[in-house]
Amino acid sequence: MHLRILVFILVLAFTTNARAQKPVENNSNQDSILMKRIDELEQIIKEMEAKITNITVNRNTSDSSQTIIIDGKGISISGDFDERLKRLSQDSLLLGEGFKIYSNKDSMIINIGGMKVRVRDDDHTENDVVLELPSDSTDEDDDPIKTQIFSLRLGLNNFLFNNSLNKIPGYQDLNLINGKSLNVGIGIVNVRMNLIKHYLRFNAGLLYDINNYRFNTDASLIPKIDSVAFSPKATGVNVSKNKLISTYIMLPVNFTFTSNSEVEKAFRFSAGFRVGYRIGSLNKLVVDNKKEKIRDDYNLNDLRYGLTASVGYSLFRLYVDYDMNTLFRDGVAPQLNPVQIGIVLVGF
Repeated sequence: MHLRILVFILVLAFTTNARAQKPVENNSNQDSILMKRIDELEQIIKEMEAKITNITVNRNTSDSSQTIIIDGKGISISGDFDERLKRLSQDSLLLGEGFKIYSNKDSMIINIGGMKVRVRDDDHTENDVVLELPSDSTDEDDDPIKTQIFSLRLGLNNFLFNNSLNKIPGYQDLNLINGKSLNVGIGIVNVRMNLIKHYLRFNAGLLYDINNYRFNTDASLIPKIDSVAFSPKATGVNVSKNKLISTYIMLPVNFTFTSNSEVEKAFRFSAGFRVGYRIGSLNKLVVDNKKEKIRDDYNLNDLRYGLTASVGYSLFRLYVDYDMNTLFRDGVAPQLNPVQIGIVLVGF
């Protein structure tokens, strides 16, 4: 009785799937071939039914799927059924692109537009035939547009002089302690738009970007002048920390290629552009164990723009940012292009 229900569902799915295809010139001929294919499928299922005994039906309902399990004993799906079903599936015009058959050592899966019929031939399993119906609920990962409120990345800052990390002649006070010049990016919001089946995505967001440039000198930046200059501290004064901190609101946009629609199994590569505006800057020092903070623009460019890219596997990603404009305004300091490299801790 329950196999009759299965036959009815399969026939209905085939009929709906077939009629969803584009019309052809000879509709009567299509209907004739379709009915022949449905008759063949029904005959195959009848022969399967003859091999099943002690059938019971259990229905399991969850938030994500509905499954009907048909328990039976003694079923054996071998070459004859397999070949006949494969022959049926080759007519994609009538049966639709959603009709697929998968075979492995222990089971055969018939996939019809999201509905799966799994036929097991395994002595260690109790469920020989499983019919899985597509869920009416929407998976969050299937949403074409997804918004994330928080993201976090951590990296190192540096700048390029003449497209290299060479020392800056005449400005030795600008040389950095590389391992202590940190970049922290806090994502305020990020919007991801699916373009091609989650393999290609467009991303845009807002990022609060904090840049620490840790100077390898005891001299401090001189504020409120039209150049970049340092003032040395008095002899005997201990300067344990000296850094320039700048904060920007950034708007990054990029395209992301993903090798697998499941993020945990995917290689990901993204490339794009970012633009931002400075909202604050200061020179922070620790002198004889006392903190000093001197706020000024220090002739930093208010606008920054450049390229951004990231690459990684699963949830691990490395990012690289390169500013196409200079750190300081033209004519007040050497032409330094900021660059950041680090890891994405939380985020797309």
